[in-house]
Amino acid sequence: MAGISILLAGGMKQDKAEKVVQALQKALKERKIDAKIDAVNLFEVTDLSGYEKDHDVVVNVSTKNLSTSLPVIQGLGLMYPWMGTDELYKKISELAG
Repeated sequence: MAGISILLAGGMKQDKAEKVVQALQKALKERKIDAKIDAVNLFEVTDLSGYEKDHDVVVNVSTKNLSTSLPVIQGLGLMYPWMGTDELYKKISELAG
C-alpha cells in the first residue's frame, strides 16, 4: 500500500474539517493509499511553512492561492461534490507512488 502525508488547507470549522478528512482517508484507502492527513484552517494560519517538513502535498479546499514549497492540489470537489474529485485522486495517487 502506498503512503502519503497530506495537509488539508481551507477555511472551515473543525467539525467540517474532520468530516472531510475522514471522507478523504476512506476514499484513498479504497485506492490502496494509506494517508496521514492533517487539517489547517486558513483563517487561523496563513504561514504553511511550519507544516512543510511533515507533509508531502497540500490539498487546497479554498479559493486562496497558497504560498508553500509543497505541491498544491485543488480539492474543492471535496467540499462541493458536483465539482468532481477524479483529478484530485489521480494526482494524489501519482505523488504517493
